[in-house]
Amino acid sequence: MAITLKQLQNSKLSGYAMNKKMRETLVNKLYELMPVISKYSFFKDEETNELKYTVELGTSNDSPVIREFGLSDKVMRNVKIQESTSNNNTVSRRVDIAPGTRYQLSENIILVYGTKDILADFTRNGLVIDGVRYEVASVSPSQEKHSCKYFARLTEEVPNQKAVFDKIEKINGYVYTGLFSKPVSGEKILKSNSRLGNYGSNMQLLTEIDLSVYQVAIVEDSITGACDYEPEVKKVMDKNGIKIDNHINDGALYLSISIVQRIFEALNMDIDRRAALTAALQLRIGTVTAKCMSRTLEQEDMMRIAKQYNAKFYGNPNGELALLIDEDGAKLINEIDLSTGKAILKVYVMAMANASTPHTSGQHLIKYMNVDAARTLEIMDKLTTEALDNYITGQIMDGNNNSTVYAKIRSLVGEEALSSRMLMESLIKDTITYATSAVAKNRLAIEGIYSHMMFDLSYALTNGAVDYILGINKYGLIEAYSADICKKYAKEIAEIENDPTLSEEERELKLQAKLSATVIKFPSAGPDEYEVIVYQTENQIKAKIEKAAAGNNKMKRTLKAYFDNTPWGCTVFAPVNTLKNKLAGADVDFDACMSDMSELKNILVEERMAHPNELGYCTFISYKDIEREEQKEESIEDELNSLDM
Repeated sequence: MAITLKQLQNSKLSGYAMNKKMRETLVNKLYELMPVISKYSFFKDEETNELKYTVELGTSNDSPVIREFGLSDKVMRNVKIQESTSNNNTVSRRVDIAPGTRYQLSENIILVYGTKDILADFTRNGLVIDGVRYEVASVSPSQEKHSCKYFARLTEEVPNQKAVFDKIEKINGYVYTGLFSKPVSGEKILKSNSRLGNYGSNMQLLTEIDLSVYQVAIVEDSITGACDYEPEVKKVMDKNGIKIDNHINDGALYLSISIVQRIFEALNMDIDRRAALTAALQLRIGTVTAKCMSRTLEQEDMMRIAKQYNAKFYGNPNGELALLIDEDGAKLINEIDLSTGKAILKVYVMAMANASTPHTSGQHLIKYMNVDAARTLEIMDKLTTEALDNYITGQIMDGNNNSTVYAKIRSLVGEEALSSRMLMESLIKDTITYATSAVAKNRLAIEGIYSHMMFDLSYALTNGAVDYILGINKYGLIEAYSADICKKYAKEIAEIENDPTLSEEERELKLQAKLSATVIKFPSAGPDEYEVIVYQTENQIKAKIEKAAAGNNKMKRTLKAYFDNTPWGCTVFAPVNTLKNKLAGADVDFDACMSDMSELKNILVEERMAHPNELGYCTFISYKDIEREEQKEESIEDELNSLDM
């Protein structure tokens, strides 16, 4: 295979830089096309009770749903947005087209807003606008929250509701054909109905898994981990009817290195094994209805896990194992097509894990206010002052980059720029704008990381020989690992670990003081809905592996490679069972969490260290509530009645 100049340049990149380049390339692909669709908002006139609507053109997701029903060939250069009403009032405006983005009109898919009753009626009976008939196409969980659905225009090619459904089925990998080939419960139908909207979000089809070439493995039930919880917390959970499970890997799937490499080949990138192993992707995969975040594993590791959990294999028995998933991740499986060994699984990519800077918020600060309000306000006052000082200084003196207007002017004019009344007045106005946004709204950038969640897979990787590498330390803090954290604080970590004057305990406490954090997953309503963790260093991980796998060099290599190849943009947590509940019902299908490592963290870290055997409590929902169960049954009945079957 010929090596292009672009590929040669890519090969020179490594580690974090390569990962960043991969993310940028993927994002550019995801947003190179912006479909323009008609958005209808239906409402009932308060006086006449007549159904009316407004309509406007707007951008939508570059989704498989919109692509399947077709886009206009004409690229829109200058979009005239018309807002019309059913009583013929029209308002027009123009919008600018972003450079480098292609805008194409979708004439066959519209987005319809309305109340629950209005949408239910359109779903059952269809929708006619200006003599054109539309039938419901799909609805995502996000659209459900915003009271809207995609509707498809009926044409000669798509003459009825069944034809609309067939197109959605094609995208899904015909999973509903398989589902309804055997008797199923009403609840199963209700749950599966939401999967129809899996492909309405922004994503790109970047590769396929051809089962005549590859094989896939599906674990019945779950790829479990060591079940680890505190007895006192278990009592609370039992009291509230909350079942403790060990399905810590809910929402995870595992891809082979070659499949990840093929994904980026579609983006004209030639990536090495290391780059593939350290990339975590948000995916949708047809035929198995996967809605997951991927972790890339070596063939040996994938096979070991698949055999340990008695996975069922499909496809070419001599082919590479391309995909490993359990039924927590594979929501609906088209076993009919899988069993033929000829199915082609379409792999859609939505995003790539990326670490970012965390910010304060009301939901975040209430955790600290609940424990020590006075200290919280004192620290926030300090952080606010520092933020404003840093903003002003950064605007005037921006190192060698001279990226701000003020910094550029100073680089050209010198110190005289600081005495310019006009320049300083402009800077003050910008500072006020920043303060209004950042300070008044409690949105200050803080130390720490915003990253995607994973759990320690040691139990599955070692056939249960090692429960975990990451656990709960003697001070009551849950352990975690992040390549981004190790990179970000590499200098401080090295200084502590190489200090010959420190005892082992002093070194551990000093590292903990630096690397501890308060973790929150949003939305986070309750004051106790958080956890306190401590990030581990590379050397600490190595020491834990040496101890856990003593005398087994192969196991050591497996565990070391697993942690060495932790994906960028992800935090691996200890498999503590209750952590999912403490973090708003977290799973690992691309859920992100905030690790606050600012001075604020000490309020909760000290509280935990004072009570090391108490993980604390969080808000639980009791599903034994009779009224809730009655509402659930009514919801199922209503939803079934709205389906056109």
